[in-house]
Amino acid sequence: MKAVYFKSFGKRNGLPLEISTFDPSKSNLSTFQTLKEILEQKVIRPNTRHHILPNRLSVSIPSPDFPGAYRHEGVLFTTDNPLTYCVPFDLMALTNGRTYTSQDYGSDFLPGYEDFVFQDFKSMIDSFPNSKFALEALRKFRESHGLTNPNKNMDYNEVCFENDITIKPLGLIGTSNEIKTLGWDHKIKAYDSMDQYLMAKNQPVKYCLQELFYKALPYMFDGCQGLAQER
Repeated sequence: MKAVYFKSFGKRNGLPLEISTFDPSKSNLSTFQTLKEILEQKVIRPNTRHHILPNRLSVSIPSPDFPGAYRHEGVLFTTDNPLTYCVPFDLMALTNGRTYTSQDYGSDFLPGYEDFVFQDFKSMIDSFPNSKFALEALRKFRESHGLTNPNKNMDYNEVCFENDITIKPLGLIGTSNEIKTLGWDHKIKAYDSMDQYLMAKNQPVKYCLQELFYKALPYMFDGCQGLAQER
């Protein structure tokens, strides 16, 4: 079975949902690809820079053991392209950076960071089976370098590709009108949240029953109003 990846997108100043790239010479972000473009072209390109790494595309493989996401809106997809490496939390947590974003372009990796970097997802899961276990190991690692724990939730893994990847979109996550419109235009399911997607994936019967219940609610209330009027 193919892995299902999630790529999150940001929103800036009323612009469409996008992945952006950091220009260190200007210290600003610029649009790299929009979600609309990616759904049309079915290609995502590496956009994240770091001064000692090749440009990388950072995504995650969501699961009940790694239920989070870097941002809350984005696209679920599969690909035949092989990943380059993966880590059980945000890669930038292994540096001396402070923002854990592309703005840490100039940060340096901490000695021993290699222990958390894996060439395939199975090897990573064998060593760090869930986010809680991984984050506890990260806390001890950073403390050994005199650093505090990251001040952001990192209950997601990071999977990196260093080449363009061709994707098959499977769904969208988010509640914005843009997500709903793109889902309708491209005939793919739009989930309100990562939790909803994981329930649909791992508890399909329960999810389908909930969907049917909420879709039936308006008709149930219409029926009750009709009965009340008849009385």
